[in-house]
Amino acid sequence: MPRALSPKSQLSLSKWCAQLCIAVFRCRTSFSAFVRHAITLPRAFESSVSPAFPLPTPYFGVFARMPRGLSSKRRARVLLRRALVLIVLALNFWWSGGRFIEDKFLERVPSLSQRKIFERIRTLLQVDGPSEDFALSKSGRRMPQLIARLAELSEVATNLAAGSNAYDKTFEGRSVPVDNSGQEQLEPYRSLNSDRLVLHGAGHWDPTEYMSDLLAVPFRTPDVLLFERCLDQVPLPKIIDPVPELVKLAKLLDGLGLLYIHPYDIGSLCPHECVKIFNCWKSPEADRQIGDRRGRNAAEAKLEGPSCNLPTGFDLLQCPCLTRD
Repeated sequence: MPRALSPKSQLSLSKWCAQLCIAVFRCRTSFSAFVRHAITLPRAFESSVSPAFPLPTPYFGVFARMPRGLSSKRRARVLLRRALVLIVLALNFWWSGGRFIEDKFLERVPSLSQRKIFERIRTLLQVDGPSEDFALSKSGRRMPQLIARLAELSEVATNLAAGSNAYDKTFEGRSVPVDNSGQEQLEPYRSLNSDRLVLHGAGHWDPTEYMSDLLAVPFRTPDVLLFERCLDQVPLPKIIDPVPELVKLAKLLDGLGLLYIHPYDIGSLCPHECVKIFNCWKSPEADRQIGDRRGRNAAEAKLEGPSCNLPTGFDLLQCPCLTRD
């Protein structure tokens, strides 16, 4: 790998190409030896008839010492050609299984299809390379940790197969077992357990005097919101809690003065109005109470409150005056 740059160093495509060449020549591997041999070969007069591999060397003589006074534009062109030669030789080395390729195949004049491959690689280098120099910070001692975390994120993205669908050839992902036993918070919603429920207040405060007539009437008589609607397709909560647990909940509500008994069989007459109570994790010792009243909500008309004209939170975040740099 190239030597780490100083915190104030500037990196550009030309500098990256130069660093790539230095890194290859310093690695002292079989590929490095293959590159050192290939760049000394001359161009032959024989033309290649192969559509692809083995690829001839794109340029010859680009690794010679640059003359003094060479402009930055011409120097950048030479460095880009050097990087292209290294990439082509790396592709050949991969294609051959890590073995040296005969000199006659590297010395040939490239065919039309091979020249298109070279142009494609050159275009990818120029497109991916930054148009302007940018500051490059020094990696520091935390670099191994960063690489480890990036590897974990990459593995998660691979397992989830984000964006895969039936109309392309993307990876379909892997099945990963989920283990939430380490932290209780990972499974916050639980079946009804009245012993863990903690309720604050008694609900005896009357806010009617602060409400407009449009809100006060539904607050006093919620049935005014009911309207006829087909509820066959509405997902209703399934209440499967045992009777002893429901009795405990009734006693808990009765202790706060919140229990009301009426003479109607709601479960038979209006099954969609039944509310399922369940627990939501709050702390190791207690849970919150959550009510699932989707059926009743589906049978109630929409009520416009004082906040109906306020912008949504997402819209507020788009206001420049409310965002922070």
